[in-house]
Amino acid sequence: MLMSPESYIEFECAGKPYGELLRIRDELLEEVRAFESGNIPEKERNRLPSSEAVYELDLEILSLLFRRIAEAYGRETERSAWGCEEEEDEE
Repeated sequence: MLMSPESYIEFECAGKPYGELLRIRDELLEEVRAFESGNIPEKERNRLPSSEAVYELDLEILSLLFRRIAEAYGRETERSAWGCEEEEDEE
């Protein structure tokens, strides 16, 4: 059973740093590209949910994930700009 895009983001992405969110994004994009190019493994062609449903879900997850990535990037660059990383390391 597939989870909703919102649930996926909450369970798989909550609290993850920027770099980890990029890894998740790259994995989802790999699945999207495989579907779009027709490179779907034979064993996945007749699965339930369908490859089409998984593709649509991946796109919805990516739309939410991009927002989460932007927020994480903003937090990291803001902390870096204010020198917060150095202070946290010193404590």
